[in-house]
Parts: sequence; C-alpha cells; structure tokens
Amino acid sequence: MIVAENVALKLGCLSHNRFLDRIEKRDGIWKIVDRRSIYDMGSFTFPCGIVDIDAGTTEKYPPEYAALAYLLDKSGFPVTGVFATKGSDHEVEMKQAAHHWLETGR
Repeated sequence: MIVAENVALKLGCLSHNRFLDRIEKRDGIWKIVDRRSIYDMGSFTFPCGIVDIDAGTTEKYPPEYAALAYLLDKSGFPVTGVFATKGSDHEVEMKQAAHHWLETGR
C-alpha cells in the first residue's frame, strides 16, 4: 500500500499495489535486482475535510492509480509514464518476462 499526503492541498491518497520483484544471489547475498509495481486500486483521502478535485486531471490516468498520480501532479511531479494495472496487457507482459527470466536466467 502506498500512502501519500500533501498537507498544503489538504489531500491524500491510498494506493493498493503489488510488487513483482526479480531476486538474485550475488556474491552470496540475495538482492532485489528489479522491482515493478502493478496498481490494483486507489482512492483519495481527506484528512482535513472534503476538498475539490480537478476531474480533468484525474481522467488523464487509469483509475487504479489516478488518485496517486493526481496528488503527484498537483505537488509538482507530473506522472508521464504508463504503469501496469490489474489485468492489463502491461501486467501480462511483465509476468511473461518474469517467467522467461526464471526459466532462462535472462
């Protein structure tokens, strides 16, 4: 779960996601060599009461991470990439690549 808040905006979000990690043992030590996130769902939180949200900004992003992307965007960090969401083609491709990596080591 990703929890974020912007005090100046009086707005926060909760984003439920899963990590797809690739882990290798290098020099006798296990390390994460790649981490990808798959977003399942997200929602806004209102720590100081309900505030207005610009629907045009939220509509730029998939619903699974729209709240997090909105908060980042309005905080000065626009989200420019496209990320895997639950059941998306991108998630399928990530999992296929991970299975190939497990089978071949590449």
